[in-house]
Formats: sequence, C-alpha cells, structure tokens
Amino acid sequence: MGRALAESFPAARRVFEDADEAIGFPLSRLCFEGPEDQLKLTENQQPALLTVSIAAFTVLREKGWDPDYVAGQTLLASLIMSPNFQTVFNKAKGSIPARLDVDLADFNPCQQMAKKDLQASISGGSLVRSMAHNMTVLQKYRGAILEVVTQYTNNPKTTAKQAAEQMADTVEAQK
Repeated sequence: MGRALAESFPAARRVFEDADEAIGFPLSRLCFEGPEDQLKLTENQQPALLTVSIAAFTVLREKGWDPDYVAGQTLLASLIMSPNFQTVFNKAKGSIPARLDVDLADFNPCQQMAKKDLQASISGGSLVRSMAHNMTVLQKYRGAILEVVTQYTNNPKTTAKQAAEQMADTVEAQK
C-alpha cells in the first residue's frame, strides 16, 4: 500500500520517512511489504491509511492541484441534508431530522411526537434552542459559561451563588 507512490515521487517518499520517524517503527515497510494481517490491525491500519493519504495529497499539491474545499463542504452538506440521509440517519439515531419537510410516517411514535412538539414551539414562539449544540450563543459566551460550569462542578467549595456571580462577570467580560 503506497509503494508505487513512494517509489515514483520523492515528496511521497519523504512523507513515509517522516511517518517512520514519528511513529518509531518502519511503517513504510509494513505498508509496502506487509504482512497484510499486521497491516489490518487497527493500531497499524489507521496510521498507514493516514500516511498514504498525506503522501498522495502532498504529491497532488506539489503537482499544482489545489482541492476545492468549498465545493467539497457544499457537497457534504447537501448529502447530509438530503431527505433520504436525514431519514436513514435519524431513524437509526432515534431523533428527528433537521429538515422539517421530511415525512415521519415510518418513524417511531416518540419521534413523530417530538416533531409535532417542535413545530408547535416554533409556531408559538416558545422554541428554546440548545446551547449544547451552539444554537443560542456565540462561541465566546458559550466557552465562558462552560468554563464557569466546569470550575463549579470540580470545586465543591464554590457555592451556587458564587458560581452565578462568576458566570455573570465572565459573560459580561466577553462583551
């Protein structure tokens, strides 16, 4: 795996050499020569796949190929947000799709009720978004709040009043 790449392109060969040095054993030899059963072990397979990918990317970059990250992200987003993916993923996950136009007829009753509740809260103006999913506050405020919560959780001497005051001060300092 990756042998032809390393033999054909000095940049790829350097990537394999760097990986060998960083890992502390001849990963390149394992990639090029096997044995396959050792290469398939997770602790070897993951660094091997990463190394081959980086080597290929390095060669492509050296040859002037510059990937279009925006197009890739757009494609990924369109696939993830497609009704088919939303159905398959959320049925397996046990949640409701991010898209409100996905038919939930084949979903379980709990998921169907969750969608009705979501739609009712949106219509009624009472939807409270989840801070845990970065939906309500800017990251700088979220980070400050979570820092105070973590400190409060890990320090039994801190009172709830002290934590509330610290949170107010911390959030205020972010403005």
